[in-house]
Amino acid sequence: MANVQDNVAPLLEAVRGYLAGQLQILLDEQMDQVVLDNIGRPQEGLAIDQGGATYITLVRTEVDASRKSQRNYRTFPSPGGAAPSIIKRQPPVSLNLYLLITANHDDYNIALNVLSEVVATFQHRNVLVAADLPLLPEDGFFATRQLKFSLLSPSFEEWNHLWSMLGGKHLPALLYLVQSADIEYIPSADLPGSPIREIHLNETLR
Repeated sequence: MANVQDNVAPLLEAVRGYLAGQLQILLDEQMDQVVLDNIGRPQEGLAIDQGGATYITLVRTEVDASRKSQRNYRTFPSPGGAAPSIIKRQPPVSLNLYLLITANHDDYNIALNVLSEVVATFQHRNVLVAADLPLLPEDGFFATRQLKFSLLSPSFEEWNHLWSMLGGKHLPALLYLVQSADIEYIPSADLPGSPIREIHLNETLR
């Protein structure tokens, strides 16, 4: 059955769980709720304790240009020492994710403190691997995934455009670039690649 690998939803849910656990440690076991939701239009049905929560909102995606030149075939080892099998499959689309992390708390001092803890969390470990993200699906494709977090510094004008898009209510927040998620369609049956029959060498030895 065909499926989509590296879906953004489970990746961000795993990031949410990681950040929630780190904030619990840094805030002396006083759990700070971390939710994956649109801060511009938060869901009314979310069970948020009185006082607020920290929101993770995906505000932009872009293609990672540094990973666009990939081959459209894959090689897989064959049992018994035979030549590896070759299949035709387009390379995955590598996406950079822009995450807005907002401290939506009634107490402004608490909001600022939470943001400091978020910065400390990703300063301490800015590259997360599968072992750091226990909420990732048990899938071999995710086992090699690495997410790199970079804190961005938008200008006043960029912040103004962003919060205008979200509804105009400015809240204490941080903007992170997360590199990268690989979106890939996995068919139920792959097309076999053509075997290599000839090798042409164009270099002249002198």
